[in-house]
Amino acid sequence: MRYLMEDTREARRLSEKVDPDRWVGDRLDAHLRPGMNVLDAGCGPGVIAAAVADRGRGITVTGVDIGSHRVAEARRNLGGKGTAVEADVRHLPFADDAFDLGYCRLMLQFVPDVEAAVRELCRVIRPGGTIVLYELDGQLNWNHPIDDRLQELLSGVLAGTAERGFDWQVGRKLYTVALRCGLRDIDVAVEPYHLIAGSIDPVRREQWALKFDVARPTATAALGSDELADEFFSLFMEHLDRPDTLTYSVAFAVTASVPAEGASAAR
Repeated sequence: MRYLMEDTREARRLSEKVDPDRWVGDRLDAHLRPGMNVLDAGCGPGVIAAAVADRGRGITVTGVDIGSHRVAEARRNLGGKGTAVEADVRHLPFADDAFDLGYCRLMLQFVPDVEAAVRELCRVIRPGGTIVLYELDGQLNWNHPIDDRLQELLSGVLAGTAERGFDWQVGRKLYTVALRCGLRDIDVAVEPYHLIAGSIDPVRREQWALKFDVARPTATAALGSDELADEFFSLFMEHLDRPDTLTYSVAFAVTASVPAEGASAAR
């Protein structure tokens, strides 16, 4: 599996676009208990894993990422509070039932076989343990009004990245995946993620510009030339700068438990 945003700047980009304490408070605090062994699948630079470890109470955190430079950054951010390893989430190097809680945030959209990844999470989470899946739906795709040429290029980017395993609709599929993997007590929440009404503010504009620069090789491959990729990025930034446009996406959060009995159903 190749991460479509692979770049030495990606760890910094991921760190700057999230408030780790807020996300852990919103999605994980209710499930954390003293002494837990926690897995962050797709940990990136490890800022969320570090926020979990900072809860203390004997909680141990292990991060997993497919990129060596992000793993190195995660180890630095975790310090002595946890560890990070380089691995594919579909083939985790851990024993069955090794963790009490596992979560992945904005990672499954890049995995060609989401169900295989979730089944592997089920394998390493103990019976009765908790899994939290948090993914986008509609990234890049929901814009109004949109220029015809931008829509044409955007369709090409989405089609080309889909061929390489990216799924911009993955959020809406998580509930069904959880059911197919045998998970129980499934709770589904949805919230705004990207929401840009009118001209984008300078801080978010800089984040989007970096995102597009990191994604340039992927867009070039999808559209077939550097020139078309440059045109796409230029038109999208113009769209974000306009005072009359709306760009949005949502995030789905699916929280479920590995069945305490008959746990093999979730594997």
